Amino acid sequence: LFWVSFTCARMGRYAEAEKTLDFLSELKQKKPAYFLEGGKEVVTFSSIANVYQEANLLEKAEQSYLKGLQMYRPGFGGRRYKNLLIAGLTNLSDIKSYAGYVMTLNEMATFYESTTMMGKAEPVYDQLVFLAAQKLGTDNLDYQAALANKALYYRRMGRFAEAERLFLDCIAWAEKNKKKKEAIYPITLLNLGVLYNDRPNYDYDKAESYLKKSIEALESDKSAVEIEKNDSKNYDYSSHYINLGGCYLNRGNLDKAEQFVLKGLRLLE
Repeated sequence: LFWVSFTCARMGRYAEAEKTLDFLSELKQKKPAYFLEGGKEVVTFSSIANVYQEANLLEKAEQSYLKGLQMYRPGFGGRRYKNLLIAGLTNLSDIKSYAGYVMTLNEMATFYESTTMMGKAEPVYDQLVFLAAQKLGTDNLDYQAALANKALYYRRMGRFAEAERLFLDCIAWAEKNKKKKEAIYPITLLNLGVLYNDRPNYDYDKAESYLKKSIEALESDKSAVEIEKNDSKNYDYSSHYINLGGCYLNRGNLDKAEQFVLKGLRLLE
């Protein structure tokens, strides 16, 4: 039934997809065991939400994510959603599965950011930061990753000052705690450089500095460079060089712009 709904959505037969998904969603709430195989979920509320989104049924997609959260947090959902999510948790014991709850929140944030509901993502990111702090403490890589994701959201929303502060906090933490070899370090340097390059009051000096640092961090890690060379579709690594090339283009240095953009593009061949 799930694949029938998916196929109908892809074919533009949205009414049929909606009818099948509504049935699946109701059945999953009443008989969750039907959706297990070998003790693992074969159809999740997130996967149902993805098909609703494919059919452009955004409100129903959102409700599917809420139902997914409710599985991991009894009493969650319905009309109480906004108040509970914004207020956050006071007791982690309210959650039956921390990993499942966090995964669903991350999927929900991605959903909001990819739709016209982007403004709804902020309390989700707030919840992810709160949960990481409570479960793992603030001196932890996963907590810093939650902060960096929230900073990216701020940057996309044009809230550059808030994004800059969080990016700088993550970079300072990585440098202080000798985490420069972790992926979060070069990626956060890159994202901060892009912020300086793209915000309305351009700061090309800072953009160039942080984009160069992001590449230096990559190239100082031999294992990362080997992965980069062996994966011709590694868009993450290529973006460091292409963004530095874009910065040089903005500064009018065409030779360096060409050098770094071509280097980045070669990784995509």
